[in-house]
Amino acid sequence: MQRTIGYLMMTGIVVSSLHAGMFSMVSGMAMKQIKPDAAYTVDTAGINPRIYEFNTRVKPIMHCVVLIASSDKFSAPAMQCTKIEK
Repeated sequence: MQRTIGYLMMTGIVVSSLHAGMFSMVSGMAMKQIKPDAAYTVDTAGINPRIYEFNTRVKPIMHCVVLIASSDKFSAPAMQCTKIEK
């Protein structure tokens, strides 16, 4: 009985410690890290958004531009992708 309670407590501790940041870090470890084709900032009044450009590696091949305008954790990046015609 004590062993079962111990297992349940350990399981609860492990599950409660796996929050979103830890899960994304562990799940992303197996993914191949790639560099963007271009990365730069745009000098604007007030904020300097970061911009990343890349081409997808699988079909359909697309050119994507990601704009990250704020370091606020509640703001979402903007992404626009266009199909590359060859």
